[in-house]
Amino acid sequence: MRGPIIAGTIILGLSAISFALARAGEGKVADAVASASRRPAEAAEKARPDSEAIRDQVARLRAEVELLQLDHDLARDRLSVALKESAGSIEDSPAGQLARDYMRIGAEVVGKGPEFDSAMREKGDAIWKAVNKATAAPPSAEVARLRREFLDAATALNRKKIELVGREIHLEGSM
Repeated sequence: MRGPIIAGTIILGLSAISFALARAGEGKVADAVASASRRPAEAAEKARPDSEAIRDQVARLRAEVELLQLDHDLARDRLSVALKESAGSIEDSPAGQLARDYMRIGAEVVGKGPEFDSAMREKGDAIWKAVNKATAAPPSAEVARLRREFLDAATALNRKKIELVGREIHLEGSM
């Protein structure tokens, strides 16, 4: 996946350089070629420290990406737990037991107690889904805070990954 991206970036860069050199004029291009051919060893020495600095930057960025990935994973796990807790089933809660008791009492009052029991056995899951949907609480402030933290961590991670890819492309281009 990185190969085609890198190749495309190199082709685009070379095209831009060619265009810029063509616009600069033939005299300047000839001077640049002549000076580069006169001092190839000097040019190689200048490139070496730059590539070493870029390698150091790439290594630092990779470490930062790993650290940000850990922060991202932690934020995702915290958000996941909070969302599961906020969307918990009412069936097993005290409120669910109270709702079941009231439904049973209501069915007995109208003379449908046995039908209520059979309906709960046959369609209990659908009934509880409807009750959960009707009683679902809006997301809490804690969930909203965890969502913001996750978004911030994911954004920082993605920015650092983009910076790393740019530096890696620059490093490969300098070699």
